[in-house]
Amino acid sequence: MAPWQPYYLHWDDQTDWPDPWQLLNDNVYCDLAKALGILYTITLLDRADIAPVELVLTTDERNLVLAGQTKYILNWNSEVIVNNNLKFVVQRKYQYQKII
Repeated sequence: MAPWQPYYLHWDDQTDWPDPWQLLNDNVYCDLAKALGILYTITLLDRADIAPVELVLTTDERNLVLAGQTKYILNWNSEVIVNNNLKFVVQRKYQYQKII
């Protein structure tokens, strides 16, 4: 039950996106912020078997997290765990570079 706010983050402001800890501290989530949180969580697990992990914006305005070279789509539908070849067109990509 995280606090939801539309348009908290925007793709055009990637340089201003919060890091994982600031995102948790802000405690405000839009669809993009939720997807970014998933990306940060998976990346911080440091699991080579599901790398690389990417956040993508599709042409139909979905913010998806792709893992395992797009084998897993982590947030296509909140009711279903998806592991198949869904069709979508990527408009933008973001890959988090973890800083240790």
